[in-house]
Amino acid sequence: MSFINHEALSNASGSHAIINRLSEVMLIQVIRATIVSSSDKLPFLSAFADPRIDTVMSAIHTNPTEDWTVEKLG
Repeated sequence: MSFINHEALSNASGSHAIINRLSEVMLIQVIRATIVSSSDKLPFLSAFADPRIDTVMSAIHTNPTEDWTVEKLG
């Protein structure tokens, strides 16, 4: 968090990109921790632990403009 704070205050070239990427990493870490510690409370999150669902979600997020069908995702 201190590095994000440092980047936010520095106004250096690329600081916004660094903040965005670090924020993404932090969000992923929070989701991972939630899946591990709360899968019985949030069963929909535990689905992301399934490698097949993870592959599908990664494909969708990598190329959101694709005309996805069940066949393409299968």
